[in-house]
Parts: sequence; structure tokens; C-alpha cells
Amino acid sequence: MIDKNTLSSFVKEVDHAYQQFSVWKYCNNQYAEHCDNFEEKLVQHWATSVEEFMQNNRTFQNFWEVTLPSLQHAWMISVCRLMDPAFFQNDKTKPNLSLDYIIEHLDNDVLINQIRLSAKTHSSYTKHMKTWRDKYLAHNDFNFAEQTIEAGYEDYIEFLVETIKNIKKQYPHLKDCNNVDLIWLDRVSETGVKEVFEKLSVD
Repeated sequence: MIDKNTLSSFVKEVDHAYQQFSVWKYCNNQYAEHCDNFEEKLVQHWATSVEEFMQNNRTFQNFWEVTLPSLQHAWMISVCRLMDPAFFQNDKTKPNLSLDYIIEHLDNDVLINQIRLSAKTHSSYTKHMKTWRDKYLAHNDFNFAEQTIEAGYEDYIEFLVETIKNIKKQYPHLKDCNNVDLIWLDRVSETGVKEVFEKLSVD
């Protein structure tokens, strides 16, 4: 039977993965919104030296062109970890804190079947993300043709959140485990990113 610590740890990972995605999403939005403003200011103050380049905030674009992909890679890796098999190479001494590991600790066949059936609706997305993780994020496969990342992240996270709620309903001893509040995480991420960009705005 699943214990409180195991589910709580899984909830924490789902929560963190969605926070990473939300921060990346709003940074992307804010960067696009502010780019024109920054470019206009930079054209007005063309740099003639490295020192002047720094003083006129010309490093802004360079910073975000490095930071945004890093933020993106972070949420991609985090969500892929949640898709991992229960154990590394079937070694029971090397568990992965993933959905399969949570299922491994359930003893309610009806619930297990419901979760697995729902998971199948996301199979195309999970396969796509695992390919990205294996071919690009974990190993720089020279033959991997970079593709557009498929939509489906938010649907998959919502599926995990509903799964957590359903598990808690079936196991009374888990009722005090946290839930993942997607609305709150989205709002706090948006607000935090806006505050950062306000501080960075060019006068």
C-alpha cells in the first residue's frame, strides 16, 4: 500500500514541474512583449565600446537567449522524469519517483486500471517527450533532427493532478497530502515574472 511520504514526494515533483513550465511560459511572453522596447532604446544609444555596451543594457537579449532555453529544458526534463518506469532497468533497488512507481504501490485494481486507461490518452505526448529527453536533453544525438515540441504538457499535468486526487479519495490515510493547485501556481508565476521584467525595464 502506498504511504504518505511517497505520495507527498510525488506531489512535490509534479508541483515543481508545473512551476518550471509556468515561469518559462511567462518569461517567454514578457520577453516578446519587451523586445521591441529594448531594441528601440538600444538603437538610440549605439555602443562604441564594451563598457558602453554594458551600460546601455545591450546584454539583456543575450541573457534571455541563454536563460529561456535553460528554463525550457528544465521543465522538459522534470516532466520526463514523471514518465519514467518505476525502476531503473527493472532493478528494485533503484526506484524512480514517477507515475509508474506510484502505481506500483497501489493495491486497488480498479483504480490502477483507471489510471492506466487515462494514461493511454497521453501516450503520443509521453513518447514524444521521451524522445526529446533521450535524443537531445540527455544525449546530444547528432542525427536527431530538432522538431517542434508537441502540445500536451498542460493536459498531461492535469491528468497527474486528477490522478493524485483520485488516489487520495481511495486511501483515507493520504487525505492530508497536498494537492497541486495549478491556478495558484500559474498566477504566482505570472506575477513573479512580471515583477522581474519591471525591474529590468529600460528607462
